[in-house]
Amino acid sequence: LGPTREQQERWQRAAAAWQRLQEAQRRLRRLWWDALSEAARAFAPRLGATATPPTPEAMHGLYDAWVDCAEEAYAGMAHGEAFGTALAAAVKAAGEWRDESAALIEPWAKWRDWPTRSEINSLSLRVRALEAKQRESNRKNASAARPAAKKRATPAKKRTARRRAER
Repeated sequence: LGPTREQQERWQRAAAAWQRLQEAQRRLRRLWWDALSEAARAFAPRLGATATPPTPEAMHGLYDAWVDCAEEAYAGMAHGEAFGTALAAAVKAAGEWRDESAALIEPWAKWRDWPTRSEINSLSLRVRALEAKQRESNRKNASAARPAAKKRATPAKKRTARRRAER
């Protein structure tokens, strides 16, 4: 309450955004863990028990089998609705947290007379526009400074010129 009310509300919004981000990341971690567990369950029967030490070729085959199992488990998870929903929620929460963090920092940056993100973005857009204008101006000046190309005579004009010269 009082003079710090706005700052307090910003902190509360940032904390809520952080909580949403943490929850979304927890859901994603759970899905990754489930996919990894599924890959391990599918890989276990392929291991087989041998009394002799494995050869490098056998180790390479085991590695390939593990990669295949992991890719299949990931594909199953990535194409599921739960993963799409969890990923979308994580991206949205990350964006909200970023915006709330920027809203928290911007007043302090102004108070210290530091450039804020919005000011830097504005300047960046203006510089890009000026650079584009300069490139366009350079293009126009370069085309105007080029000497005009000589017109080439067509075969019909060459014949006409020869006939005139013969007369």
